[in-house]
Amino acid sequence: MSQPNRKSARGFTLLETTIALTVLLIASVGALSGLIAASRSISEGQLRQYETALAEAHAHANWFLSKSSLATTCSSGACNTVTVAPENVAVGTTPWKLDPTVPSAISPATTPPTYANPLEAGAFFTIDATGVITPLAKDASWTSCASAGIPVGTFCREYAVTSGVEDASTNLGAIPAGTTVFTLWTRVVRIGQPSAATYSVVHREVVFQ
Repeated sequence: MSQPNRKSARGFTLLETTIALTVLLIASVGALSGLIAASRSISEGQLRQYETALAEAHAHANWFLSKSSLATTCSSGACNTVTVAPENVAVGTTPWKLDPTVPSAISPATTPPTYANPLEAGAFFTIDATGVITPLAKDASWTSCASAGIPVGTFCREYAVTSGVEDASTNLGAIPAGTTVFTLWTRVVRIGQPSAATYSVVHREVVFQ
């Protein structure tokens, strides 16, 4: 009479079980890391969309403003001349300055106040959980986007005016005599980012006056 194969029926040893659990744990950690990275990427993409909206809103508002004062500043030699691309310059340093415009609340008594055009004016902004952008009242100590004390997560908008174009080799075509060429820059940074200049959004427009 044949004997049953006891070896095949013995089940898993403690060592085999430990190895299997270790492999499963490693796989789970890898999957979790992938989900975290994907979530972070989505979040950063949303934040960049907010930065882009604020930069473009400032540029659009400038379309309807007189450029004569800026042209006079540049033609008198007081305009910044580009030696380093402004987008590569540290936040809060020359030629960058805080957006000097002040948002106008149409319902100041509400919390938060209601603004007619909340994106077009102001230097500081917050975003609530639903994605609504609201201007943030400027503290007197906040003299630049690099000032200490600005709450982490705040969006800060700064601008610059430089003479000519960033790339001197750019072919601008035939420019009428007496025309002043300058570039309007807008940069939006999020306070608390690892490298504000790297993760910021920069908008620029060349203006002929």
